[in-house]
Amino acid sequence: MLRRLLAAIVAIAVCVLVVGVWQTTRGGGLVANAGQLPRGGWVSDAGTGAVVAGAALRITTAGRPTTGPALASTVTKEDGSFELPTTGVRGVLEVAASGYATRRLLWPPTDIVATQIQLERSATISVQVRNERGMPISAVLAVTTFHPGNVISNAVRVQNGAAEAGDLPSGPTMIVALAEGMAPAAATVRVEAGTRHSPLSMTLQKAGTIGGIVLDARGVRTPDAQVVAEYGPELTWSTALRNYIGRRAPAGRGLDFVLTNIVPATPVMLYAESGGRRSPLSTVVVSPGEERSDIVLTLE
Repeated sequence: MLRRLLAAIVAIAVCVLVVGVWQTTRGGGLVANAGQLPRGGWVSDAGTGAVVAGAALRITTAGRPTTGPALASTVTKEDGSFELPTTGVRGVLEVAASGYATRRLLWPPTDIVATQIQLERSATISVQVRNERGMPISAVLAVTTFHPGNVISNAVRVQNGAAEAGDLPSGPTMIVALAEGMAPAAATVRVEAGTRHSPLSMTLQKAGTIGGIVLDARGVRTPDAQVVAEYGPELTWSTALRNYIGRRAPAGRGLDFVLTNIVPATPVMLYAESGGRRSPLSTVVVSPGEERSDIVLTLE
């Protein structure tokens, strides 16, 4: 399951990257003259302005994981300069250097001949993950940093209850801890460039399960109805945690829907939709590890 969670996080990260990576802000983005196709630029330290030699640059296809095959790659020279070909397609330029947070932006920039790329010193957060008995557990961390003009997401494995999320840029950072059979938990940290932050402790509880049936106005089962689940505003980071509600095939259980990875002791609001009809809102609360299968949603 952890492998599936990692794949889902990478897929989300790719979608977020393509939407949020384009940077045009002064002092952290693109400095150029218009009218010619871009071919190169310089890489420098965002804090001191010093050039960064030996930085690795690689272009991958936009919309695909940045770990995929490179369309082109190079390394900055002693003066921090670089040259890259225009590949004929829009790609993602990844810039990495030792001690710096990896930078990603779309390439080539439109109507820009020279690109000034500034790198921040990377930050690190230590994370400890325990279950409700205080025992360390293996997990996956979905780490999302909201950097000006950029949203950067990464997945980090937790082994024996401990992990380090590194190569982080500055900005508000959300960390969601995920583990098999456990409900997700989230926390936020304000990350400062070049800082090693104090250990963050996260406790996971056993996940609940919600199952039930959907009826039409005549009381006839409607198993093809879509069931929508959302957490109430009482839960901090409710929107983020909603994305981790799972669905399991209800085959052989006499149910029309089964929702998994439910955060316990938290109101979950459910409704069903089918053919333009919708059921009234139903609020359900489960205990840690509880499996409920008595929910009935009736379309009106």
